[in-house]
Amino acid sequence: FIHYNPTTSSGTGVINSFLRIQGSPTEKGYNTDGTREFDTKGGKFTHSIKLSSIPQVSTDAGFYREFLLDLDESPTPISLNELQLFSASDPALTGYIADPPSIGAPGDTTLIYDLDSDEDNTVEMDQLSTGSGQADYVLYVPDNIFGAGSECDYGADPAGCPLYIYLYNEFGTPNSSGGGFEEWALFEGTGTSTTSLTFPSITLEKSTNGVDADTAPGPDITVDTTVGWEYVVTNTGSVPLSNVTITDDQLGQICIIAYLAVGASDSCTATGTAILGQYENLGTATGYYASISVSDTDPSHYTGVPSTAASISFFGLKIGDSQSNTLDNLEPPLSQAIIIDWTTAFEENTLGFNVYRSNTSESGMQKINQDRINSKVFGTSSGASYHFVDNTALPGMFYTYYLAEVTTGGSENIVSQATIYDGNIYLPLMLK
Repeated sequence: FIHYNPTTSSGTGVINSFLRIQGSPTEKGYNTDGTREFDTKGGKFTHSIKLSSIPQVSTDAGFYREFLLDLDESPTPISLNELQLFSASDPALTGYIADPPSIGAPGDTTLIYDLDSDEDNTVEMDQLSTGSGQADYVLYVPDNIFGAGSECDYGADPAGCPLYIYLYNEFGTPNSSGGGFEEWALFEGTGTSTTSLTFPSITLEKSTNGVDADTAPGPDITVDTTVGWEYVVTNTGSVPLSNVTITDDQLGQICIIAYLAVGASDSCTATGTAILGQYENLGTATGYYASISVSDTDPSHYTGVPSTAASISFFGLKIGDSQSNTLDNLEPPLSQAIIIDWTTAFEENTLGFNVYRSNTSESGMQKINQDRINSKVFGTSSGASYHFVDNTALPGMFYTYYLAEVTTGGSENIVSQATIYDGNIYLPLMLK
């Protein structure tokens, strides 16, 4: 849809009305030479049309068919909820069916355009002219979707074109109808005209820490460090856009760009603190040309990773060794103690560590160190070695130990775990 401008719109001659509907608070109907349904008005202004009577417009994007819409709802706007185009060989079909959309008996019509083909869409419209008799909007429909040959080109002999076109439309939710009638019409003229279409369009590109991470997992970002998002919006249409609003489903409103010229780009940024694990947020950009809105979305991802990496061993027995031991014969002999050793690779944002133990699952783990085990190399890219003695362990028990990193941001993240049962050491789940 574009706003009708009589100084620039294509076509010459007088308007040929082919459908009028009127109702309150909603209205609907379609053109036909048969029995009229719903809120369709009778008389000479509602009738069948052949494809060859619908003007063709040549643009740099290809050929389009041109329909005019005249509203009579001033001063309030009106909502267009349904718009469907059908082709048929019979000009007098009746009996609209909503699901699946058709008119007449099954197979009588072919659905060639549906405003709601991908999702439930609504177009909010304002009356731009005064009263009836002056078009407010022009609808351009790609010519190729009609599937016709040259026999149905605009101005061709109607007898040679076998296709009649039905237009079904509904208005009224949430902005109701109730003024005068709504009228669909065609220009009457000769030949194919050329015009510059004023289509609003917008695209959004969102990045996380400079990475265009549309799909998971995205870049690795250390937990409790700053993560930055950039939202770049571009006006890809042929008219300027105003009040371009960028929002994020996790962060809320990001910014409003008052004006965006044709072909121009602008950007906004936001920051947050990285959390552990997979993260996703969705950006949305919405711009306005008069009462027409256009929007685009773009997702982004990152993976929050701990600020340290560590591996656990027991009494110096490294994870994965084939040696089998029991609590009673491990050296040095401690019948009721397990020494947990771990070595880190780096500790950039690590304040220290806590050790947790469970004999069931992670949900039942309990901290076994009284005070935090402080980092030896805080704030560096170096690692260090640590050990902790669990003197409450019992022989013959199944234990899983969890090493938790405490970060500068105050979060606590499990960075490694290992299991021991009668001295049998099992490979850990390594978190990075």
